[in-house]
Amino acid sequence: MNLHQLAAEVDAEPGTLYAFYLVSGGEVVERRHYSRVPRARFNLSGPGRYTVKAYLRGPDGTIRQATSASVQHRPVGDPARPLGPEPVHVLGLGPQSLALALVLASTRKVEGLVDPTGAHAGSVVHGIPVLAPAAVAPDAFVVGVGAHDEGFARYERVPVRGELHPRVQAALWPHSAISAYRLSRQLHLDGLGFGADLVKAFIHFRFNSVIPYTAVIGEGTTFGYGGIGVVVHTQAVIGRYCKIGQNVTIGARGNVLPSIGDNVFLGANAVCVGGRIGNRVVVGSNAVVTKEVPDDSVVAGAPARVIGSSTSGYEGYLGPLADGVSLGPDPAAGPATDPGMLSGSAEGLSQE
Repeated sequence: MNLHQLAAEVDAEPGTLYAFYLVSGGEVVERRHYSRVPRARFNLSGPGRYTVKAYLRGPDGTIRQATSASVQHRPVGDPARPLGPEPVHVLGLGPQSLALALVLASTRKVEGLVDPTGAHAGSVVHGIPVLAPAAVAPDAFVVGVGAHDEGFARYERVPVRGELHPRVQAALWPHSAISAYRLSRQLHLDGLGFGADLVKAFIHFRFNSVIPYTAVIGEGTTFGYGGIGVVVHTQAVIGRYCKIGQNVTIGARGNVLPSIGDNVFLGANAVCVGGRIGNRVVVGSNAVVTKEVPDDSVVAGAPARVIGSSTSGYEGYLGPLADGVSLGPDPAAGPATDPGMLSGSAEGLSQE
């Protein structure tokens, strides 16, 4: 096992099929279904004690089971390996140093930015005071993006390029995917591309998701289960108070870019590549949306079809509505949707 993967292998036997289950805390975390390959490799994205169960199905249909020894996994940056709660100083005033300071400050105390020249001491940058080197205590913990320590006894280099440094991982670990996105988005808007890219890489590492900071995601929008497996187009626009399930794809189809309104529920494994999805819409799990969806609709299926022209009764799926906004027209008023999309069933809807 390395830091992030667990490999399991059994002796190959003629005509035998092999299945592998990754188990943690008494529950199956991931499966590799029967195949002729006598080995499997699992990504370990979180801390815990893991075992692998192998099932061997012989040519006569009999099944045998083997269980590996358990392995304790603690990823780099895991809070189970605390790197110290003490405040930190960040050396330098350049874009990379400022990006590092803001990433660290998202979850821990940053005492100040240390200006080696002292010329800007006394000013405040993004809410962080700028200090002269002489104002920093001799035993203070100081980090920086460069190799030079400027004479500080407890200096540690923490680069913001390349692989995620353990200090950065520890600072970002408490974030969910959506809060990490909002941090990367703010860094991007502040012109600190180094930090934005750093947080985007963390989202991919931690949640196996791609949520670019160039996408626009409105207030109150959340991702189910922290945001596992979500893929969002770089130019997507997502409204307010949406609920997005795990393994959802919000993508483009040709020149048709994704746009999602307010109070939209996207069920697990949904694929949305049809352009605009209106306000107050429920998209069922495993739906494949290839056309625009009007306001106040319930859609399901692959390809998705409108199966309801009112979201009344779906309050559990939709986020809080603004004052004076209803959940759509009265169903007795008749359909208000594209007649060409009125088919399908309600199967596949699930709440996060």
